[in-house]
Amino acid sequence: MGTAILSLVLWWTMGFPWKERFEVMALAAGAPAGMRQLAYAVATLETGHGTSRISKAYHNLFGIKGAGTSGSADGTAIEWDAEKGYYQTPDRWAMFRNDIDCIAYWARWILSSPRYSADVKAAGTLREAITALHVNKYATEPAWADRVAGVARDAGWDPDAPWSVDQGVQL
Repeated sequence: MGTAILSLVLWWTMGFPWKERFEVMALAAGAPAGMRQLAYAVATLETGHGTSRISKAYHNLFGIKGAGTSGSADGTAIEWDAEKGYYQTPDRWAMFRNDIDCIAYWARWILSSPRYSADVKAAGTLREAITALHVNKYATEPAWADRVAGVARDAGWDPDAPWSVDQGVQL
């Protein structure tokens, strides 16, 4: 997508509620329907509806660590361990040019990663896709998958209804 059009999309959606803004950005990112739903649920939990410091400062909507398309920044992550419970640890946050860039990166990463791709693509429900991410260590918090499924339910999607990467939840 051209820079001028991308800028227009980002400007146009500024006043939209989070869900509608995310949907337009995910469409602009070229994410398939099911990935848009999965991405929305994960990003909403990870960023508090797009309000977290890393989402605002780095356009990192998914808590991605390492380097993004615009490099990385030093920070602190909150992790969970069965023995330690929640703890803080120094980490590097991926940085992106804008939110659409981040969504496109995340969708490509999940669908091409040997760690996540096969299980997410094989999922028959949104909950199975969410669980596939969790089981394959996308997040360390024990209740993460249930919390993400709750976000999907709050968005109006039944996480246990038939789902596919390309088609999303079948209503």
